[in-house]
Amino acid sequence: MSGIAGIVCVNGEPDQDDIKRMLAAMPHRAPDGTRIDSSGAACIGQCLFLTTPEALAGELPRRSGDGRFHLVMHGWLSEPEELRRRLASTGALLPDGSDAELVLKAYETWGQDCVDRIDGDFAFAIWDAEQRRLFAARDRIGAKPFFYHWDGRRFSFASELAALLTLPWVPRELDADILAEHAAFEFFSGEATIWRGLRRLPQAQRLTLDEKGLKFDEYWRLEDSPEIRHRRPQDYVEQYRDLLWSAVRSASRARGPLACEVSGGLDSSAVFAICDALAREGTLGAPALAGYTLDFPSGTPADERHWLDAVAAHLGRSIARIPPANLSLGAEANFAARHAVLPPFSTGKMHDGIHMAATSGGSRVLLDGIGGDDWNDDTPVYYGEALLGFDLVSLVRCFISDCRFMGLRKSLSALRRDGLQPLLPPPLVGLLKEITRRVRSAQPSGYFLALPLQKRLQVAREEFDPLRSRRYDRLGQRAKLEHLLSPFSALRFEAVELLTASEGLERRSPLFARPLMELRYRAFDMIQVLNCARRSDCQPDLKRIPRTGQASG
Repeated sequence: MSGIAGIVCVNGEPDQDDIKRMLAAMPHRAPDGTRIDSSGAACIGQCLFLTTPEALAGELPRRSGDGRFHLVMHGWLSEPEELRRRLASTGALLPDGSDAELVLKAYETWGQDCVDRIDGDFAFAIWDAEQRRLFAARDRIGAKPFFYHWDGRRFSFASELAALLTLPWVPRELDADILAEHAAFEFFSGEATIWRGLRRLPQAQRLTLDEKGLKFDEYWRLEDSPEIRHRRPQDYVEQYRDLLWSAVRSASRARGPLACEVSGGLDSSAVFAICDALAREGTLGAPALAGYTLDFPSGTPADERHWLDAVAAHLGRSIARIPPANLSLGAEANFAARHAVLPPFSTGKMHDGIHMAATSGGSRVLLDGIGGDDWNDDTPVYYGEALLGFDLVSLVRCFISDCRFMGLRKSLSALRRDGLQPLLPPPLVGLLKEITRRVRSAQPSGYFLALPLQKRLQVAREEFDPLRSRRYDRLGQRAKLEHLLSPFSALRFEAVELLTASEGLERRSPLFARPLMELRYRAFDMIQVLNCARRSDCQPDLKRIPRTGQASG
């Protein structure tokens, strides 16, 4: 299930030729063919890339038994067994048990609330032929893309911008404001794309299109997850380990050999090690396991052979070393033109060799360690918490310990960045940054842009507030929300997904599993414990750590 497309007309019926052109614009997403389904005012299409054993028994596009509902879906489900049990308890019949069948049956059973019970990486659309209503949803982190165009008469959607641009009524007009953001490398627009009129459905959102028009709403917020408090630090560790194993096990469902990207870091190494353990006990969701790593020249800053050799020796399993792909302007330009996007980040294109090696080995699914830096980072939020609680003793102890660990200069920077700056009003932070820039005689961001674009970029910068109406209790929680809601994060997910899909792979990031994110966000005491665990002289009194209360933009 690697690509979807669809057209809904308010008056009239879509032309199947339009859907055919949309699917033809995404050939890399259809190694197993394409299919089209029409029903009155809607026509939907599927690029088939069957990555799980269950997908072989499923059918996409999929119709409900009575022919009322029509589904297209891109993605895979985490913990499908739990969803299957819930549906079975309602009396639902599940002949093949494919992910697509589970999603469609969940919608038949619970309506729009089905997304509350669905976990995984997905973007899907369901057409209700009886009510003439379209329902669509995107996963909680935006791992799977969903772009759309709406002109008041026709609603079109697809997994790629290039597919939408094949439609004759969609203008090929670039949005100068969004291009300016990319040029300045400052991102404020979460829904707009580089093409005027083409937008993305944000993460954790669903949409409904009916005779009343287009309606959006958010179905999940990280801060609404229940708080987790354990009495012992070890309890947090055990819960995290259980959730991590479950996430990796769910993500390992694959038809061919499961490929894993392994670096010298802890995150991807942990994912690979769990996959190895699952394979040894016979519970890996794939018939085989293969590890791949980028082989940088010995002695360079990117050389991680020492750590990789340790991982391979510990597991008794080889890890294929693949040289980073050579980049060329011509190849980047061709990629951008083919997919109607800006050239991808160069660090992503370096992995082309791994993608080619994995597909040559028969793999269709690639696991990575993305998400570890996002959710398991060691940001020293204890500085800000100590300042909020007037706990100067812990503040001094942590600072002295950090000086021993990373030196005076980095410790002072951490104290400023993670202790003082988060407590200041945003306008004051912006003013201080501007003063610092002028003292250093640095050029302002986007100084090379035309003056009108500079002004619009400044307006977007001043109005940008990702935490408007969001609630958080801790400084560390605020940092997690800012990262999750960052427009740059959305762009990164889409770029990585497109790069991998164009090479014939489905990328999965188990460290972004919903239960893991909620644990790291809500079990904030664990963050404090683990951040200071390596510092025997810096154990903050958790009872003295205050809550910052409800916060909003």
